[in-house]
Amino acid sequence: MTLAICIFCGVEKFGAFTPCDKCGTVPTTILDRAKSLMLSDHNFPPADLREFGRAIESGTGVPYDFVTLAICAEPIAEEYHYWNNITDAGLLKCMHCGEWFTPEDEQVFCSSCRPEVEREFGVCLSCAMIYEEGTRFCQKCGAALGPRDVVRAKDIAFSVRQFYQKQSVISKATFLGPIHCELSPEKRTTAEAELEKVAFYSAVLTLRKLSPFNTAVFGIIGKALEIYRQSLLLQGAPPIVAGKLVERYLKRFTEYDGASARAGSPDSSEHWMLFIAGAAVRNCYGVETTHLGIITDMVLFVGYFVKMLTETTVSLLRKRRATAKSAGDLPSL
Repeated sequence: MTLAICIFCGVEKFGAFTPCDKCGTVPTTILDRAKSLMLSDHNFPPADLREFGRAIESGTGVPYDFVTLAICAEPIAEEYHYWNNITDAGLLKCMHCGEWFTPEDEQVFCSSCRPEVEREFGVCLSCAMIYEEGTRFCQKCGAALGPRDVVRAKDIAFSVRQFYQKQSVISKATFLGPIHCELSPEKRTTAEAELEKVAFYSAVLTLRKLSPFNTAVFGIIGKALEIYRQSLLLQGAPPIVAGKLVERYLKRFTEYDGASARAGSPDSSEHWMLFIAGAAVRNCYGVETTHLGIITDMVLFVGYFVKMLTETTVSLLRKRRATAKSAGDLPSL
């Protein structure tokens, strides 16, 4: 039985979507059900859940992360789509392309869209290289890829947001730290939004480093940005505004690629990283500088995310494999 916290009054209950014994409220909207699922033992240990409960009871509230909520909301939105749109004749509009099809097992995507929407990518646990789904052996080290050794776009989106929220690289930086701390609240909000784009671009760099296939990189980043777009929709943003978020991210990625290209071949040295860092400092802080200390601080910020994303991808897969083995679902390799 799932241990959860009532998002309305903070009392413990069993079952994320069940009525609360105290206030009687039932989460019915996609957002409320996503919050209820988030505040359950699917995502947090009991001690953390009780702390969230106390925060709700006191009126402080829980600072929900909307990217995480968007990930939690995906299966809920799919269930809503199925039961609210299935016809008496058993037909359903594909949630992705809008074409009518006959679903099996409550599928919400047609056979044409399903491979792209539900796409996963194989990862080598020995060297962390990423491959198209179905690849059996790592092209770098020759290790066998297990059937559960896969990374999904939602893993990347969640990791970027998680590390960004926990990071203190900028605030502790020797030169950028004081600049960041002295910003007005409005400018700091703008700078932090730009810093998250830099963090996301670090995910692009990580994937390019780990994958020999551009299609895999584009597929993962495209889906991860879609999760970010969905997070804005959950906050009540109009679709056109949410769509522009993706455009802004892609514009920055193109700009940083251009900065890298101006530095020459990235294979010859790490000189290209300085050009990217210079562009990032300009976008985040409005500073056009050649100050080596400031540029180096931004290089370390990008390097931190590349390192953490690489390590987390492998760690996540090892945890999944260990879970599968303990359940008897996966043979030893």
